Amino acid sequence: MSEVVQVERNEGVATIRMNRPDRLNAYNPEMGESLMSAVSEASVDPSVRCIVLTGGGKAFSAGGDVEFMAAFREEGHGKFLDFAIRLHALIASLRKAPKPVIAAVNGVAAGAGFSMALACDVAVATASARFTLGYQNIGLSPDGGMTF
Repeated sequence: MSEVVQVERNEGVATIRMNRPDRLNAYNPEMGESLMSAVSEASVDPSVRCIVLTGGGKAFSAGGDVEFMAAFREEGHGKFLDFAIRLHALIASLRKAPKPVIAAVNGVAAGAGFSMALACDVAVATASARFTLGYQNIGLSPDGGMTF
């Protein structure tokens, strides 16, 4: 597992922690692949009874890494489409996991981070948690299952 995602198994609970606290756990392809692997592995592990998704540091996830996405202006539509398809695959894997998935939301859950929380079976939020769409602030329409 990469450093951008940490997995801890304890007494039947697999805790999957997004670990890019310096970027408020912003989603990028490396994180996406690591999250997909972690969810897949926990889903088939017979010792795991439920999955908890959370963020390291002071945020659950700020959503898509806007700095990373800025390069799409230069690289064209295809790169952004691939980025979105992979995000949607992650959202689907959370939604379809055969075990209960709990979003433990600490701090901000924005854009794709909000979508990840919504894809879980249950979301539990701290008193300081904040939810925002965020898409309109960067000129995008909501995705990641946000609209249904």
